[in-house]
Amino acid sequence: MHSTRKDLPPREEELFSENEKALKNTIKLLEEAAERFNSLEKQAKDVLENEQEARMILTERALLIEYLPEKLRDIIKKMDSEQATKLTQSLQNFATRAREAINSKNIFVLGVLLTNPDHKIGDKNELEKLIDNLKK
Repeated sequence: MHSTRKDLPPREEELFSENEKALKNTIKLLEEAAERFNSLEKQAKDVLENEQEARMILTERALLIEYLPEKLRDIIKKMDSEQATKLTQSLQNFATRAREAINSKNIFVLGVLLTNPDHKIGDKNELEKLIDNLKK
């Protein structure tokens, strides 16, 4: 007996709306970016005695943030408009701050990108907080 598609359980793509799929993909890409962002921060801390190398690593870290709105633009377009607008605004804010940090060439400014003034060791950065908010 030949099975038809309707006899099988639904595929994942059939279970979720376009918005849910876009949100899931956005979270995945943001988590990957956050992991890379944190990895670069650790690398920079490991070479702080070499300011030029640390600045280069922190600049790469800032560039990662600067390009997030562009990287996620097509996925975000598939999300509900209110959520997409808020997310785009957050990512644009991050990108602007990253661009300013890059232009400053200041190792401290580059190092504190996406942290707030009362940030403590172990606290989540703003990108990680954004991801947590998207998961709610």
